Amino acid sequence: ALYRAKEKGRNTYQMYSPSMNEAVFNRMALENQLRHALENEELCIYYQPQVNVTNGQIVGLEALVRWHHPQKGIIMPSDFIPMAEETGLIVLIDQWVMRTACRQTALWRDLGFMVRVSVNVSNRQFQHTNLPSEIKSILEEEDLDPSYFGIELTERTIMYNVEHSETVLENLKNIGINIALDNFGTGSSSLICLARLPIDTLKIDKSFVRNVALDDDNKTIIAATIALAESMNRKVNAEGVETFDEFAFLRKNNCREMQGNFFCPPLPAHEIQKLLESGTSFKV
Repeated sequence: ALYRAKEKGRNTYQMYSPSMNEAVFNRMALENQLRHALENEELCIYYQPQVNVTNGQIVGLEALVRWHHPQKGIIMPSDFIPMAEETGLIVLIDQWVMRTACRQTALWRDLGFMVRVSVNVSNRQFQHTNLPSEIKSILEEEDLDPSYFGIELTERTIMYNVEHSETVLENLKNIGINIALDNFGTGSSSLICLARLPIDTLKIDKSFVRNVALDDDNKTIIAATIALAESMNRKVNAEGVETFDEFAFLRKNNCREMQGNFFCPPLPAHEIQKLLESGTSFKV
């Protein structure tokens, strides 16, 4: 009850109930199972196409981790990544995702499919490890050109320590990888910091894209973000595009790269390969 009260923001109280014991037990059990998920090869990666809407071609793929739990089935990242971050397991998961995504990208390259794959990097991984050295080592081991690899970072991660972020991002750019600022508009990045950081792409958060046709404030934010990106020579990507109205508004406002279920949901590697082999061009 004490910890539940703290979760609620302190200066409040919670009455103890037996269900709290059950919730804690379930969480501890899931945490213990997550510790074995990597060694038991229960984690896998789904890839979501990033589409150039001027020609309908796939220009990139975002790697998204999934947990194939032996009893619970597929567990989505939102249900286990926060726990992984709290326990520190996220570092091992990040490393596994980077290595697996690089290996898969190299396999696609060998088949003639030149597509860039981006992975999400956690705050813990970014702040507390030598990320440029790790990525460079993985790229060399997998014999993958850096131009086929990218990372996505949230505003919160970058703004946690701007000086550290600037150094790390410069080192990553020197390697030659693509850097995207994820969930743009939901954090607290200043324009001054944004201008001095070597970021290639601003990703419009899906919370702004959702129901944009009915929300004038979201329309204004999206239009301003696209204009800002263009003025700073940054690319812009809109994620979470689900409907034709969302797509049409973004295209009308010169958003040239999008991803979301309107085009294609995240798919396992073998399904993505079928798309690449068929030369799929999405209708735009």
